[in-house]
Amino acid sequence: MKILGFLEDEEAIPTLLAFSTRAKNAPSVRQEALIALRFLLGGADATRGKKDARSTAGKAPVFAAAIDALIEAAGDDDRALAQTALHTLASLKLPRAAMMRLEKIVTHPDVDRARLALEMLGGHEGPEAARA
Repeated sequence: MKILGFLEDEEAIPTLLAFSTRAKNAPSVRQEALIALRFLLGGADATRGKKDARSTAGKAPVFAAAIDALIEAAGDDDRALAQTALHTLASLKLPRAAMMRLEKIVTHPDVDRARLALEMLGGHEGPEAARA
């Protein structure tokens, strides 16, 4: 998982997403997959993909799936996994559609998760972030 992130090849995103899901994957494997996604999405504007839109034509669904996986992991019972997902989410400019999905993290019983989600939303403009 670590090597896939270091390679920074967007073609690895579907593989990383497969390993980031709860089914049959240990939390430590899921965490490494999310960290690798951070490398791949690090310079990304999640509303478009990487900065050069010409090189990411048709890849918006893959980035949306990555954001969904991160939001799901942010609510996970494993605190280390959730923190990894939250820190990755915090490094991205999220699309408007993702803002309302962050609401379940804002209302999470873990105060630290809720605080970080609120800080993330505070850094985004628009009515979606304010509503969440």
